[in-house]
Amino acid sequence: EESRRFPSQKQHYRLTEPIVKESIFLFNFERCLATAPSLDAQDVALLVGLGLAQDVLTSM
Repeated sequence: EESRRFPSQKQHYRLTEPIVKESIFLFNFERCLATAPSLDAQDVALLVGLGLAQDVLTSM
């Protein structure tokens, strides 16, 4: 399921536990929603770095 969600990012997450990724995603996503009506460039760059920007954009 992870390889389907982030096929191009798969190699970056070999040593990362899924629950840790999910926690980081939820923290940043909630912070983005709380601090701004839309994602700013810094938040987008951070989420892209985490390989999660696609999830955020599809959740908006």
